[in-house]
Amino acid sequence: MGKQVSDKDNSILNASLHITPEEFDEAKMKAYKDNSERYPVPGFAQGMAQLADLQQIYGPAVLYDEALNIKVPELFSRYLQENHIKIMGAPTVESVSYDADGGVSFTVKADRFPDVKLGQYRGISVPFAREDKANFELEALRRACEQIEGYVPRHMVDQKLDQMMAQEKLRANGDSIYHLLADTVALLKKAYALVGISRPDAEVRADSMDIMLQSVSFENQEMPESFLVQQIVDQTGRYRKVPDDFTDQVNALVQERVKEKSEMKPEEMTEEIFKAYLGALKLDSEKDWREQRSMQAAQEAAFDILYENVAEEEKLTVTADELHQAYEDLASRYGVELDDIIANVDKELVTRDLIRQKARQLIIDSAVSEVPESSGQAAAGA
Repeated sequence: MGKQVSDKDNSILNASLHITPEEFDEAKMKAYKDNSERYPVPGFAQGMAQLADLQQIYGPAVLYDEALNIKVPELFSRYLQENHIKIMGAPTVESVSYDADGGVSFTVKADRFPDVKLGQYRGISVPFAREDKANFELEALRRACEQIEGYVPRHMVDQKLDQMMAQEKLRANGDSIYHLLADTVALLKKAYALVGISRPDAEVRADSMDIMLQSVSFENQEMPESFLVQQIVDQTGRYRKVPDDFTDQVNALVQERVKEKSEMKPEEMTEEIFKAYLGALKLDSEKDWREQRSMQAAQEAAFDILYENVAEEEKLTVTADELHQAYEDLASRYGVELDDIIANVDKELVTRDLIRQKARQLIIDSAVSEVPESSGQAAAGA
């Protein structure tokens, strides 16, 4: 494996590792065996040529990339295990240099899971009755986090924000009300332009929300096209006199909008819907959304640190039956076949999630309410 050096800077791991010449030659030969059909050598049966024969035909750098793809993950994984280091997300190879003796030196950069020291997490005292489930659980977890010595690194908060935003985009994209709002914004902006009205985007979104609130509710999330057209005509007329054929012009805009949407890529549609969603929250950008949710993301990242360390401390595991039940739950939730879930869902991710759930439940189950039992029952009855 060769020399290993690592350092930490703000929870970022930089690991400098070395592949010996012998290890690199072995990796190149393995790569050749796996890809022999791509490298035919005259006079040799497929896969039977030696490394020197390959280099003579294809050059000295033959199979370098393939060999690195074998050795870099292998050595870095071993390095993490031997040094008891946990990372988050995918590592990146920062630099590769080829030594004169045939070895290779490389540096890998990764976000490091923070080293913390657990405090009390069993028997946490909580100022809520257990019957007040949401508050009881949240406070038990929050107080357990307060006992931890360490901090939540910024990259964990950013990663949590990315996850939260992805989920929020999916929810907004699945809600017809935001599709309708996005249509209204697009149509109203074009209608204003037709008669020479210039209004800031924030005001166009506010005008669109006014139209929506006049005609749409949670029970009724549809708006007849003719009604929407009339609303846009009336809204535009509030700022400037519109021509006699303006209704026909807005009807043409509606058809143009239908065509535009049919040509949009799914990711483009998702971004437009999310922009309309942000407007409904009176937020101007994704940056504003991230700032608003930053404290929530920091708390959830702290919970992740708590669960991970409690699971390790308690040596929590998952049985085959529990894993199978989790697969069945996923299949039922998403309406797909169980075999498809098993084939396409990462077993390690499911296992890790189950272990974290166990850690969470252990903390909650062992927590103790500060509220006298009679008061708790009275509160529950109320």
